[in-house]
Amino acid sequence: KEFKTKEVRLLEVGSGPLSDLAWGVDQKLFKITAIDPLADLYEKIMKKNNYTYPIKPIKATGEDIDSLFKNETFHIIYSANSLDHTSLPQKVFLNMYKLLKKNGMIYISGFVKEGTYQRWKGLHKSDLFPSNGQLLFYNKNGSEINLTKDLGLKCIYEKKEGIKPADKFTI
Repeated sequence: KEFKTKEVRLLEVGSGPLSDLAWGVDQKLFKITAIDPLADLYEKIMKKNNYTYPIKPIKATGEDIDSLFKNETFHIIYSANSLDHTSLPQKVFLNMYKLLKKNGMIYISGFVKEGTYQRWKGLHKSDLFPSNGQLLFYNKNGSEINLTKDLGLKCIYEKKEGIKPADKFTI
């Protein structure tokens, strides 16, 4: 209702094999485009197991989405526990921002300082930490970058279970 359009467009960055947003698709709340770098693998596994799902991700990374879509394409951009898995979280967040329609919403959730908690192994390449309406990124060396600084975004919701690594957050 907030977007005053018949078709709300949503981009899910790092959907995994089974998006959390299938219910919204079933209820026709939005049209979703999901991306994940492992989309081809997920498709093979699903075919092999005769499994279908209402959301089929496109093979892409957050670092490349600015070349796949026009600026201001999506009303909502959603990323759950994936931004810390990217090689360049700052570039991914900036790309998400560019693809967001005016007055749109970016929803990010994950785990506080997951890189530290996982000892920087596997996909866990960075620490994310929401603080006072801003989303902060830390690399393995401890350098801090404010992902939301100077973008003109207004934080309408921020929640942390705590400040310890592996506590959940939503911003």
